[in-house]
Amino acid sequence: MKTKHSFEYWEKRQDSRLAYSERVASQTVSNIADVYDDSLERVQKKIDNIIKNYSKSIKMPQDKLKDLLSNHDVDKLLSDLTQDLIANGANTNSNMAWLRGNYLKRISNEQAIKLQLENERRIISENEKTISSLGYKKTIDQTYMTLAKDLSGKGKALSESAKQSMLTNRWVGNKNYSERVWDNTGELSKDVDRLINSSLLSGRSRVDIQNDLMEKYDVAKYRAEVLVRTEMNYFENQSELQSYKDLGVTHYLFFATRDNRTSSLCSSMDESRYPVAEAKAGLNYPPMHPNCRSGTLPDLEFEEDYRVYKNPITLEREKTTKSYDEWYESKRQAYNEGPNKFDIEVSKHQNHSRDKTEMNKMVNELVNDHVPKNIKDFQILKYENDVQFSRLKNKSRLYKSGIKNGTLLPENDIMISDDKFTKYLLDYSSERGKHKAHVIESVLGYNQTNYDELIAKIKLELPFSPMLDRRDTKFGTRTTIPIIIDGPNNRYLKLNTVWQKDEVSKEYRFITLTFDKKKG
Repeated sequence: MKTKHSFEYWEKRQDSRLAYSERVASQTVSNIADVYDDSLERVQKKIDNIIKNYSKSIKMPQDKLKDLLSNHDVDKLLSDLTQDLIANGANTNSNMAWLRGNYLKRISNEQAIKLQLENERRIISENEKTISSLGYKKTIDQTYMTLAKDLSGKGKALSESAKQSMLTNRWVGNKNYSERVWDNTGELSKDVDRLINSSLLSGRSRVDIQNDLMEKYDVAKYRAEVLVRTEMNYFENQSELQSYKDLGVTHYLFFATRDNRTSSLCSSMDESRYPVAEAKAGLNYPPMHPNCRSGTLPDLEFEEDYRVYKNPITLEREKTTKSYDEWYESKRQAYNEGPNKFDIEVSKHQNHSRDKTEMNKMVNELVNDHVPKNIKDFQILKYENDVQFSRLKNKSRLYKSGIKNGTLLPENDIMISDDKFTKYLLDYSSERGKHKAHVIESVLGYNQTNYDELIAKIKLELPFSPMLDRRDTKFGTRTTIPIIIDGPNNRYLKLNTVWQKDEVSKEYRFITLTFDKKKG
């Protein structure tokens, strides 16, 4: 097939179609993330309802747990689950039939938890399938219509039967996207079920359970995002393939997205020519892997024979006859500050928006740490000063943990005795302190001659660190406060400082410290 347009024209048209499907994918992912967040909130409330009347420590013997989980009002439980399905748009015939079937069962032991988690699975699954289907259909319609118009001069809608055939096609592992959604939500349900039961029996704190629960949901959201972005690419490319077949295009060119995130597999296939009749997703047709962003071009008789790539630093489009890998490496080697600096600058451009968001969060959280307030200086710190940035990142994580899980220690309500350091923690002659003295000096550079600097560092960090694991003892309330400390050796170490509250003066007295095995 001949075309009056240049190769560059078709590249731009393909860029436009891929950009459209990426925008739809991003919105779809955002909407699905909201579904998972809503579910997480409901599950957190269910966990609270299980443990709030037992004990703050919530360690319980197995027979106690069985009694607790067996003592359910079955009618009320199933009524609540029915309302959850209805309120969240998951009251399909199959889901309601499944729930009605459970009225015939005796709810005992951990079955109540399993039933509630299965209900959440069905709510997430129905909403995820509905949201993703809408996104996939938008991409299919837009892609087929615009490519048909580019090829024939006349827009043409894809038939409903062809569209439905795409949506139900089992192209990976003999499963379609709907079935993979069901599998993913099933993994989440099993993970959360194991987490809840094992945590209750082992005596883990409510805070730890909630944190692990959030991690499980974050993993599930990531799985959902990978599925959406991969499937969106699949449907975008299948729509193009259908256009080729319908309009008589016999061959296509593999088209790798031209940036530094492109996989080596897709880069190696860039510009490769294949027969339309032999196109097979994952073999010679995108997507080639999860999160693939590649596409195709119709193999036409172009007016000009060159490629156009976007410079990852200047963002200008450049014409070349080289393959992407050859062109990219030539830019890298020719960079005036060297290839390593080129890689750093590419990372800065690629992550500019994400880094700006990260900078604003850290500025608000770490007010005493002189976090750069402009993106240029922040990126220099992030990409060119690994040790200092790692320290700030660790402090940021601790800060966020404190906001969620504890309170911050009042700055003026602490007391630290010099003897704790000179006669214990930094004393090599102390049987109890010599190991800690060795670690603190070898890693940080503090010893009995400059212990006062270490105390000053601890006092500086405390106002921005969370109070964790608060517990009552016969001597008073004890709490652990993790902090990140750096020292004269220009290294850092996470210290878990232990404090005891004096019930008379209300001061927190420093007792001891421990440290993680992993040292920076």
